[in-house]
Amino acid sequence: MTYVYLLTSLAFPNEHYVGHTDDLRTRLLGRTATDPRIDD
Repeated sequence: MTYVYLLTSLAFPNEHYVGHTDDLRTRLLGRTATDPRIDD
């Protein structure tokens, strides 16, 4: 299953990041939300 998510920047509320992953647990536990360059 593929998960798609939308993040909104706290510092810049008008900026959004869309990402996707096949392993949601690893994505939530193993990646930082501080680096917007990360995409699966």
